[in-house]
Amino acid sequence: MEQTPIALEELFEELKDRAFTDCAFSREEWDDLIIALVQEKRAHITMTDDAWTALSEALRVRYEEFQGELAQM
Repeated sequence: MEQTPIALEELFEELKDRAFTDCAFSREEWDDLIIALVQEKRAHITMTDDAWTALSEALRVRYEEFQGELAQM
């Protein structure tokens, strides 16, 4: 299976945009947005399940960074 590279920063920015649009500021809402985003991207981007899991986890741990940006607003 040929893997398509995906930029974590681009996904993080897209995730933040969605969170602001949907007023999704809690940890649970953040995690729900990650699930939705990953499901959408999986339809168009080929990566292994392990790569998707790692990507999802990398986005989850950035919730604190997102919260920090919210606090500065």
